[in-house]
Amino acid sequence: MVLLAAVALTISGCSQPSTKIDVPVAQMLRGRTMGTTYVVKFMTTADGPSSEEVEKAVNSVLESVNAQMSTYIASSEISRFNTSQSTDWFAVSSETAEVAQLAKDIHSQTSGAFDITVAPLVDLWGFGPSRNQAGPPSESRIEELLERSSDQLEIRLSPPALRKQSPQLRIDMSAIAKGHGVDRIAEKLNELGVSSYFVEVGGEIRAAGSKEQGTPWRAGIERPLEDGRDLMTAVDLADDALATSGNYRNFYLHKGAKYWHTIDPRT
Repeated sequence: MVLLAAVALTISGCSQPSTKIDVPVAQMLRGRTMGTTYVVKFMTTADGPSSEEVEKAVNSVLESVNAQMSTYIASSEISRFNTSQSTDWFAVSSETAEVAQLAKDIHSQTSGAFDITVAPLVDLWGFGPSRNQAGPPSESRIEELLERSSDQLEIRLSPPALRKQSPQLRIDMSAIAKGHGVDRIAEKLNELGVSSYFVEVGGEIRAAGSKEQGTPWRAGIERPLEDGRDLMTAVDLADDALATSGNYRNFYLHKGAKYWHTIDPRT
């Protein structure tokens, strides 16, 4: 992580008592989480939390979300639910249950275009934890997995729990967990009294306030090129959220054809 030092400036005069000048200073945290990268930029002031306090809070949130919803950590709630063959209620945290319910609501609103029970299909196409990218699967195998849909996932908010109607049902919350993590970090920053920040996890962004001298936070949108990092445009953000995704880097080649990680769970 890169952490810039905070600076507090004071000026004093010979005949006047010293006066403290509260100058907001930009800080930045960055690292890896949820199989991708994250950046947290925020403005600190003399009477606000220290950069160390903010870093500790951000790390705590990310560790919590990973422990709940990661498909790469074997001990996470979702990983343990996926490996369980039981069709009884499986206890989870209230956050996991609430995010799963939100995902199921979005599934209904999008006529099935968003579906967290897509996990077996993600693995089948070679984009899950196994990364078995041997080529496109057979139509018969795809049809078999399409039968395991959100209709077979039950969610209970109190006490929080998930239940699968089929022992083979597995879920992948990657498409919604990153945005949830961003919201959690933003909420924690608000609690700490940080009013100006820019939070980004794997293309999911939330911003509040502004940078130095009222300059807006900016999110760069890259040109969709495999080997380039040139910006196509930039978007100013203030008290806004933005979600981005691209399939121009996460893909594999098989017999000259490209297969991307964007999957329609209906087909």
